[in-house]
Amino acid sequence: MINGVVRQQTRSVSMDRTELFTHLHILAGLQERDCRMSGLELNKAPEAVRAYAAAWLYGAGCALCSQSARHSDALAGLVAQIASRKTGIRQSEAMRAIATLTSCGVLLACFRAGLQGAEYWRSHQYVQPENSLYTAITANALI
Repeated sequence: MINGVVRQQTRSVSMDRTELFTHLHILAGLQERDCRMSGLELNKAPEAVRAYAAAWLYGAGCALCSQSARHSDALAGLVAQIASRKTGIRQSEAMRAIATLTSCGVLLACFRAGLQGAEYWRSHQYVQPENSLYTAITANALI
């Protein structure tokens, strides 16, 4: 019985991670598309802009994951992996941006926008323009 409980808990954590990965991947894809349609090609953008995108996505991840997983190394790694796929940023650079959020006002603003955008997206299936990745980057950085 104890083994059955442990297996069920392990399976639940795995499903949560898979679900979180799926949601973040979809949200990142939608935001990358929104940026592209507005003239911002993230995969061709300077490294700093891609770091802002990673910070936004990390905020989104914090909004979508369980409270116990927020600000964990596992979440940061998952976000860095998705950010790398969607923007071309190196995973190590994405991890650095996440680790230094509070040292840069633009990173922190992008994180907050991602947090608020994903909270809204979770129940409405779209991100309000004022919390979109494109708005977060263009309103807070000189690009």
